[in-house]
Amino acid sequence: GTVSPLRGLDPFGEGERDVWHGREAERDELARLVSADGFRAGLLYGEQGVGKTSLLRAGLIPHLRDHGVVALACEDLFAPTASFAAGLAAFGINPTSGEQPLAFAIRAVSNAVAGQQFVFVVDDVDLAFADERVTSELSELYTKVVSRSAGRARFLFVCASERMAGLGALERRTGSLFPPSNRFELPRIPAPAASQILDRVLNSRSRDRIGQS
Repeated sequence: GTVSPLRGLDPFGEGERDVWHGREAERDELARLVSADGFRAGLLYGEQGVGKTSLLRAGLIPHLRDHGVVALACEDLFAPTASFAAGLAAFGINPTSGEQPLAFAIRAVSNAVAGQQFVFVVDDVDLAFADERVTSELSELYTKVVSRSAGRARFLFVCASERMAGLGALERRTGSLFPPSNRFELPRIPAPAASQILDRVLNSRSRDRIGQS
């Protein structure tokens, strides 16, 4: 009852999934995409401020975890391998003494039980393309983890529509990552639907306050 669902342009996080409404259909469609047989990499894109990060943090990632997927967000875009290694450790998959983050990530996915899925989410990937080192690190991370995962590892990259041209810097190192079938555009919510969502949110808040009084 202390979390406001009226966020403006501030994204929702996983701890706010209960007050995140209106994109459940997109969450389910995106979850089916990244969980499909043969999926290795995909792209979520849309205008800035349309709700991509909220969809990931409050929608997709907790939804995948509810269904047994090890879903991880890159918390440091400029140190992606170390970030994902820390995320794996938080799931109880621990590195050995002196093991480097990339070697650890490869071992974690390659030694997992058959059928276990790992989804690595890189939000705002377009912001990294100006840094040659980060672009190189992302390409190496993707190529080595996916190639040695026996289908367990998948990557979802996220960028703003107006900066999609920068994706070429990554694809030149990895080959084509984003065929049309693996691209998911998040559109604006139409005004009538947005009004219904707002009514739903406000009515829910009113019921919560009545219940607490």
